[in-house]
Amino acid sequence: QITSKGYGFDQYNPNNSNWIGNLNSIAVENKYRIQTNNACQIAITGNNAIPAEHPITLNKGANWIGYPLATESTLNDALADFSPETGDRFESKNDGFAEYSGTKWIGTLAATGKTLKPGQGYIYRSKADDSKQLVYSASGKGDKGTVQVDEPSFWKADNTAFADIMCVTALVEIDGIASDDIELAAFVDGQCRGAVRMIYVESLKQHLAFLTVGGNDGETVSFKALANGNVVELEETERFSAAEALGSLNRPVVLHSTSGTFTLFPNPAERGEQVQVALPDSFDAENATVEVFNALGARVRTELLADDKSVSGLLAAGVYTLRISDQKGLVLFGKLVVR
Repeated sequence: QITSKGYGFDQYNPNNSNWIGNLNSIAVENKYRIQTNNACQIAITGNNAIPAEHPITLNKGANWIGYPLATESTLNDALADFSPETGDRFESKNDGFAEYSGTKWIGTLAATGKTLKPGQGYIYRSKADDSKQLVYSASGKGDKGTVQVDEPSFWKADNTAFADIMCVTALVEIDGIASDDIELAAFVDGQCRGAVRMIYVESLKQHLAFLTVGGNDGETVSFKALANGNVVELEETERFSAAEALGSLNRPVVLHSTSGTFTLFPNPAERGEQVQVALPDSFDAENATVEVFNALGARVRTELLADDKSVSGLLAAGVYTLRISDQKGLVLFGKLVVR
């Protein structure tokens, strides 16, 4: 079945090898959804389009758009002659998404090495009250993108079975500490529906995840993070909605850890005073790693947990977060006040 937005659909009848429906033509300006019973190759014939002859009307909200260029192009190149609104979003099912900050496109789809591809359809979500005309540029004069995004390596998602995606812009906090070098993944009933590495957003001075999640409306989505080789369950669950994004550049959704805790004593401790750690029986203290973070979230020390389960004293007064991880991947957190 081939479905358009606003122009009907056609369904293939194998008995007479015909398409039946009210979709009368295929236009390069539009995006279409194709649902098949089995994996197959589809050949589309025609002539190369001249972008200037095929302007795309963008209305407020979601627009299903095509990509009428014959060659790949970066998002910044393709939209070099277009004036987006702050908060506009350009979405791809397979290559992520990007949001316009007011000066540039930011997100996985705008990262180095990502391109718009011939034959692919996209969704443009416009914030403008009035309609606009988009004409793709073939000049190659746009910003090529300087942010390098590593592909997720721990989790893999295959969303070919799902027609819809939900875009998630998230800040990840592990026990109150904003995390950067992590991999974030979304799950529905234990199945991975999307995974991505964090991106450092220079204008915001923080790392964000631009996560594309495949699914069906109403499904419950949970999240996990891979931090320093350890899998951390995150507290929040969300309802899948293709119509509404979860978070934005200026207001990212904050996902928190549900890691366990441990007890420190004495607490408060004096400056330089050694601190003992009380750990649960399930925790393997041998060769466990202790990381100490200050109130600003900066890591100030990394060491191995001593055989007597103690941590050497801290010389500066303040409130600290201790993160202890064992060789099995269990992660625990504790708060320490030094006076």
